Amino acid sequence: MISYPLIAKINPEIEMSILAGLLAAAASYYLNGKALALMGKAAISYGAPVIEELSKTGLAVLLSGDIFLSHIIFGAAEASCDIIKNRGRLSYAAGAAGLISHTVFGAITVCSGRFLKSLLPGIAAAVISHMCWNYAVTRINIKAKK
Repeated sequence: MISYPLIAKINPEIEMSILAGLLAAAASYYLNGKALALMGKAAISYGAPVIEELSKTGLAVLLSGDIFLSHIIFGAAEASCDIIKNRGRLSYAAGAAGLISHTVFGAITVCSGRFLKSLLPGIAAAVISHMCWNYAVTRINIKAKK
C-alpha cells in the first residue's frame, strides 16, 4: 500500500526563507510604527527602508534562508496588508507595487552583494534604492492629492 503525505515536504531553506520574510514583515510593521512616531513622515523615506532591508536580509541570513525569497515573501505580506487595509482598485495597484518593489530590492541586495563580494554593500544598495523609491512614491502621492 502506498502512503501519500497530506502536505508535501518543503526544502528547509525555503521554509526558513518563508519564515524570515514573514517575521521581517511583522517586525517591520511594528518598528515602522515606532519610527513614524519618532521621525514623523520622514520615517517613510528614510527609516522604513533601513528597517525593512536589514530585517529581510538579516533574518534570512540568521535563519539560513534564501535572501531573495525572503524579500519576495515580505513583498507578498506587504501587498496583502495593502489590499486588505485600503480596499478598492488602488489598493491592488499598491499591493502589486509593493510585491514588485520588494522583489527588485531583493535582486539588488543579492546581485550587488555577489558582485561586490560582500553582503553589506548589497544591503546598502538596496537601502538607497528603497529610499529613492519611497521618496518618489510619496512625492507622486502628494502631487496626486493636490
